[in-house]
Amino acid sequence: MLDGAQIASDPAGGHRHEAQAPIAHGEGALGEVGARHHFDAQLLHQLAHEGLGVGLAGLDLAAGQLPTAGLGLAWAALGDEQATLVDDSGGDDADLRHGGALTAAGWERPMTDPREAHYEALLADVPTWDAAVQARYEATGEAGVDALLQSRAEVAALCAFIERHRVRRWLELGAWTGRLSQTLHRLFDFELCALADDGYAARFGLPSHAPPDAKVFIGNSRSAAYRAFREGLGAVDLVFIDADHRYAGVKADFERERALPHRFLALHDITGSNRHTVGVARLWSELDPACTTDLRRPHVELGLPHSTMGIGIWQAG
Repeated sequence: MLDGAQIASDPAGGHRHEAQAPIAHGEGALGEVGARHHFDAQLLHQLAHEGLGVGLAGLDLAAGQLPTAGLGLAWAALGDEQATLVDDSGGDDADLRHGGALTAAGWERPMTDPREAHYEALLADVPTWDAAVQARYEATGEAGVDALLQSRAEVAALCAFIERHRVRRWLELGAWTGRLSQTLHRLFDFELCALADDGYAARFGLPSHAPPDAKVFIGNSRSAAYRAFREGLGAVDLVFIDADHRYAGVKADFERERALPHRFLALHDITGSNRHTVGVARLWSELDPACTTDLRRPHVELGLPHSTMGIGIWQAG
């Protein structure tokens, strides 16, 4: 049992938890994130010399024209053939929804918040969906491991979003072993950390990493017991939905959470890259793009330049 955790359960569900010692955390752990970036003029001149002639916000980069400091833009070299544009304006509501990396194939990589590199470093030792997990998944149809079932870059992008929007009340729906909530709670020391799951990971003999002070529900998210649990939480800043990936299931979770007090709803696996996640992709495609933030990032652990999962965040317009 989780020592000190508040656990609710659906009579039809079971649960297994192992307590994890909390990690001391203060404001310093998140201080000075992404504060210093520069405009790489040498890179711009190289791009101009190669005749790429890219126009940005009314600027002729091929002519070597540089933006003013007030634009808050930075270019940083990523390799011999690639550059990334980032918005360093620091605005709390800057969602960084568009943009990407300039490669021979065009603009492929989403624009990233400079804080993401900071969080990737903090997450370096956290197990994520890597080549070993992928191989197991392809062989058995199950991840079956005690790890974050997300890519590190996308979790880092989520961290930057949480910081930027001052998320203090968190709910994860479909928590697996709870490592994601544990990791984020250690970084941000949420006012409310809540998890809901049907206990699926325990069937593989995997432990729970739900934080000791978390509120935990074990059972079906479509049950009356979950509804009572969720209503008891009150307003939630960010609900992370990563449970039933079938269209009917994820839509039911989304519509229910949309009707309850919240600020943001996040969907995991919006790329629909395999047959088990196409339902999430379908739901994501139905949402108004003006109300969404797309956090797809390259799946570096698999050596891929594109996302195989994707996090999408919705906010009512």
